[in-house]
Amino acid sequence: GQCLSRYPAQVAAASWDSVIFDVGRESLQRVPTLEPLRGTKAHVGELLDASESAVELVESLSRGR
Repeated sequence: GQCLSRYPAQVAAASWDSVIFDVGRESLQRVPTLEPLRGTKAHVGELLDASESAVELVESLSRGR
């Protein structure tokens, strides 16, 4: 829910098992959400707060942060 409210223009699709971002790359970027407990504020709150855009979020996730 936070990705959709923070980056609505960059969310191409969202479902129970993934969020798909359009961050200007050749292909859309899929972020799996198969384990909902790994997406809690305790796990990703700092990452979301540090990412002013979906581009920054996807880049951080790609680096494994």
